[in-house]
Order: sequence, then structure tokens, then C-alpha cells
Amino acid sequence: MKRKWMVLSTAVAVLMFGETVFAGVTLEDYRQLGGGYTSWIYGTDLLQYSEDYSTYSVTDVDGNVLSDRVYKSISSSYAAPYLICEKENGTFNDKGVCDLSCNEIVPCEYADINVLNRHWIVAITAAESTAENYDENFYLYDDSFNTIYALIEDVDIYYADLQGACTKVGTLPRSNYLSATPKGNYIVIEDRATGKYTLYDSTFTSQGEVENTYSVNVVTDEVQIFSSNWMYGVKDADGNVIVEPIYDYIDDFYNGYAPVESNDLWGVIDKEGNLVIPCEYERIEYSYDFPSNEESGSFSYGYNAFGYYAIRKNDKIGYINSDNVVTCEPTLPSDNLSNHGCSSSYTAMDGASHILSADGVDTDVSQYASVDCLSCSAGMLYTTRDDNYNSGLIDWHGVEIIPIGDASLELSGSGQYLINGGKIQKVTYNTDDAIEPGSVPVGQETELADDSSIDIEAPAATSEIGTILTNILSLAESDLAGNKTAIKVLLQTAADTADDASLKVLIGEAQNLLGEEEVDFESFSSLINSAKMIAG
Repeated sequence: MKRKWMVLSTAVAVLMFGETVFAGVTLEDYRQLGGGYTSWIYGTDLLQYSEDYSTYSVTDVDGNVLSDRVYKSISSSYAAPYLICEKENGTFNDKGVCDLSCNEIVPCEYADINVLNRHWIVAITAAESTAENYDENFYLYDDSFNTIYALIEDVDIYYADLQGACTKVGTLPRSNYLSATPKGNYIVIEDRATGKYTLYDSTFTSQGEVENTYSVNVVTDEVQIFSSNWMYGVKDADGNVIVEPIYDYIDDFYNGYAPVESNDLWGVIDKEGNLVIPCEYERIEYSYDFPSNEESGSFSYGYNAFGYYAIRKNDKIGYINSDNVVTCEPTLPSDNLSNHGCSSSYTAMDGASHILSADGVDTDVSQYASVDCLSCSAGMLYTTRDDNYNSGLIDWHGVEIIPIGDASLELSGSGQYLINGGKIQKVTYNTDDAIEPGSVPVGQETELADDSSIDIEAPAATSEIGTILTNILSLAESDLAGNKTAIKVLLQTAADTADDASLKVLIGEAQNLLGEEEVDFESFSSLINSAKMIAG
């Protein structure tokens, strides 16, 4: 393994050998798994378990059973900490929503579920129709993946408060519903018949018409970005201005941080309004590989990875830490790097695969057949594979943690637990003061399990891909155009994880199709369903 240091300043050398240095990643056996099939519910610290692949139960990381084996599918919501569950009832109106304790907060009696944020859930009932008369943006499939032509009947609107109570607050007929956009604990509904937009509060009481979804400025229980005189600022949950409208633009907050633009240069603010990275860079790069948390749900962008931020300068990528010390000078072209949080992967001119860590270590990892960032590790962990598709694990410096073997490896949503063959291991990221992945995990934070935990078995190598493809299909069925970004991320994760050559081809074709301006849903879903059959 070849390793070299990028250009570093004296200050960076102090960083590397001072209190913020990473001593590495350690694994500690947590509990054993036994018979049956189990895998993480994507983006959470919860496990789905089945004996026959037809019905599933849910357990926590300790093996405590949270639900009976009654669901034919379970997937995580990408917008909030909820589970979308499907329960056999003889109809296609069989989907509902559970919280992370598996309390059914929306009954399994809907054809489609759209979780907008932690407050708002749109649940749609539908009736079977014909190919000549159906809702074009609403797709259903039977268990054999045959298309069901359907028309929306009613749309139920659910509101969940911060204490977890979820209530159906309204029902709209098809004629009065076209789309819904959350605004914190408010919601904007677009009327199918009139094309007008109406703002509703948490009791689904109309607050009047609005021009569009972007023109809404209301006080919510979340930090809000607002505009005044074409400049942007931030208000807290009580409507108090914590950042005056001094920025040309403020991007969305993810995991507590948001990029801000001033005079065509970008920096970062936190949710208290502090400028943590000055506006001196062409762009602050985000990553899709962050751990999930209670705020963001199972689909988590991020900027601050263990105290590091990826910066772009002169169209090259480097890293800076929370003390505004450049820890890795921007020297490599941005179009050749994939940022994963506290590290990037890239291919050198000689074709060799490399990992560039945020503290400036560039490691040649071309001795492996493939190297992929492990989702939810924020760039700290990478899976390695040999030509026989066996897997191992290395850290951001290329240090081997798990030798290549035949055990499947799967990280939980918080990044704190790893399925390694027939056991779960606790992951510790050894650093004194950096931000640890999953500091607000999705799922339950638990103590060491005792011997009374149930016996369940580690999944096959393709099980994670199968779960990802199921989630892709759910997003596409819900709103292919609106969920395009999330689907692209998951497709790339599936592509990075796939070992089977035929599976890689199908995923690649789906990625190409998704790149088109108008995506044909049936073609796209056919590719995903074919990939699911191969993944098993």
C-alpha cells in the first residue's frame, strides 16, 4: 500500500499530532446473530427479521422484538424518522407508517404514503382503473411487479407533533389535491382543479391562499431561512432573527450546518447563526454518506464530518477544519473526486484508486479489486473487495480493520453498529473532540445486550442492495421527478455495492435513464425490478 502526505502547513502538522488526531477505528463484539435472515432497515439502527422472506418483524440492535412478523415489506422514510410498512390485507391499499418503536401511527390501509417531514404525512387511497383512465404520476404494482392502473380516491393528511402523537387532521378528494409542500409545521396544498395554493396550519385550518410554495414566510418550530430585499437570513423557531439578511443566498441546513454565499464565495453557518467557515471558497461540498439522525431521517446529507469540511478552490478540492485551518490543500480537480465527508475517493492518471483523507493522507488502494465508501460512515470507513467478491474493511488512511473474507459487512444508519458475518460489532471512532457519526442516531441507543437476545442470521451479500432497490422503487412510485436526487444517491450506493456483473449493468442503465430530462417510469421501474430479482 502506497501512502503519501499532501502539501501541509506547520499548523496542520500540529493538528495531526495534537488532540484532534484520529487514532483509528476500533470494533468491539456486541452480540451474536443466529438463524433466519436479518439486515438493517436502511438508514436506521433497527433490524428487519424474516424466516421465509415473505413476512418481517422488527428488532432493535439488542434483539428486542418491536413488532410481530406481520409486514411484507419495511422501508425507512427519507424525510423523517419513520418506517413505511406494508401489511397484507388482500388489496393494494395496504401501506402505513410506524414510528421507530414500531407503533403504527398511520394504519396500513393506503395505496401510497408520502412522508414530507417529521410533521406531515400524506396518505392516499386509490381504486383500480384502466389503462385509458388513470393518474399518470401515480403508479402501483402487484406482487409480481405488474402495473396496476389506478385513480386516486381520497387524500388523508396526518400531522405528528414533536411528542410523537400523530393525528389525521384532514381529508381531500382527488379534485382538490395535486401536491403538498411542507413548511415546518405548516403545509401548502396545490389544488388540482384550480391550480391555486393554500397554506394550512397544524390543525389543517386554512391560513389563506399563497402565490406559490416559495412565498411562504411563517413562524415554525424549525429554523427558517427567509429573504428580504433579495438577501437571505435565518430565524429561529420563535421567529426571532438570528442571522440578518446579509447573504446573497443560504442553502438548506443539513445536520446543523448550511452553506452561505457572499460575493460569489461560500462559507458555512451553524443553526445558532455563527459563521464557522468564512465565505472564501467557490463551494462547500456536501456528502451523501453521513449517518442518519432524528432530524434528517434516513437520508442524510452533511457538511461537517468529524470537524472537517470539503472546500472547492480554483475548481480543486481540499479540506478545512472547524478551526479554519486548511488541513489538505485543494490540489486535485473536483471533477475527479467523490467527497464522502472526511475523505474523498478518486482515480489517478495511471488508473490507480486512491483515498484522500481530510488530514492530507493520500493512499493508493489499487491492490484491491474495488474500494467503496461505506454508507453512513461520513468517509471514515471503506469496504474492500477482491476478484472473488469477498469483502473487507479499511479506514480513511487505508489501514486494514477487517481482512478480506466471505462475511458480509453492513453499517447501521447511525454508523455506530456493523453487521460482520454472524455478529454485530460496536464501532468506535477514536478522536478526542471531533464530531462523531450518529451523535443523534435514528433508532435506539442501547447498552450491551445480554444472552437472552434472539437468534438471527447475517444477510447475504446482496441483501443491502435489495433493500436499497426496494427503497428506490418506493421513491419512484411516490414521485419520480420530485425524488430524483434521492434516487440518484441510492442508485450510486447500489452501484458501489453491487458485485454481480449483470446487476451492475442494470443499475448503470437505470442511472443513464434517470439522467434524461423526462424519465419514463415504466422503463425505469422495469430495470429496478429486474435488478431486485438478481439481488434476491
